[in-house]
Amino acid sequence: NTQSSDTSHSTDGTITLPTGILCPVAPPLQKMVRRTQTVSLKPKKPFSMATTTPTSVLVEPSCHSQSIKDVYWRRAMSEEYNALIQNVYVDDILVMVSNLGHITNLITKLKTQFAVRDLGKSSYFLGIQANWKPGRFYLSQSNFISTPASSSSNISNTGGCPFLDQTLYRSTVGALQYLTFTRPDITYAVNKVSQFMHCPMDSHWVSVKRILHYAKATTSHGLSFSRGSSTLLYGSSDSDWGGVDDRKSTTRLTIFLRSHLISWASRKQRVVSRSRTEVEYCALAAAIFEVTWVEHLLREI
Repeated sequence: NTQSSDTSHSTDGTITLPTGILCPVAPPLQKMVRRTQTVSLKPKKPFSMATTTPTSVLVEPSCHSQSIKDVYWRRAMSEEYNALIQNVYVDDILVMVSNLGHITNLITKLKTQFAVRDLGKSSYFLGIQANWKPGRFYLSQSNFISTPASSSSNISNTGGCPFLDQTLYRSTVGALQYLTFTRPDITYAVNKVSQFMHCPMDSHWVSVKRILHYAKATTSHGLSFSRGSSTLLYGSSDSDWGGVDDRKSTTRLTIFLRSHLISWASRKQRVVSRSRTEVEYCALAAAIFEVTWVEHLLREI
């Protein structure tokens, strides 16, 4: 308070600090450089293809033959290629040209710097299928998501932000539960996302959307039944090893009458097993119980 009382005010509104108090000098401001400013995607000088002189409007060439005629575009493409050689690791490259000789020259040059393998005509790239026909080709994404759940991700109660529209989550998962009546292939995935109805996270919603995308791409999947004289009844079981949150494993079982799937389930075990063998025995016991129940039901019918 004593120091602030010695502070004087000038007529122009500025404040003068008292004697003995030093004002720290702010560090010089550093200009922020965006990533797009460090990458040469286009020529540094705008140009017009009609006059080949710098203009105020950037006009891009419409084809490769036009771009290689201009010195600025050739320089930009050269810088991009050098950046690819020095800094970038590329998994897959899709090359489309009108002259097959250009592809051969490009692959030959790349082989001098990388271990490159030519896979030939494209049939599948980044989830997109290419079906070639005489004079044309057809692109589709029918196999973009081949499974209803990812085998590498384990959803849990932690890790993520709460999903804002919980009503949407619950109604969507509830609809998917009805879909499992004829779609046993999504039973396990729906069972997983159903365990978080009380507090869904955004990561859980991502899993729900994956199931929806898979169901949309496989609308023709279902159950098939036919007449027959055999009454062979058998089943199978499987289980994962421990849940992420409560360490309880999930049992999956299927019951067949002849070659027809008539009963299936995916449910969490009631106890925490101490070994993988114990988990499999619990799953086997659940499958035997289900087969016995179906057998008694068929005898009554």
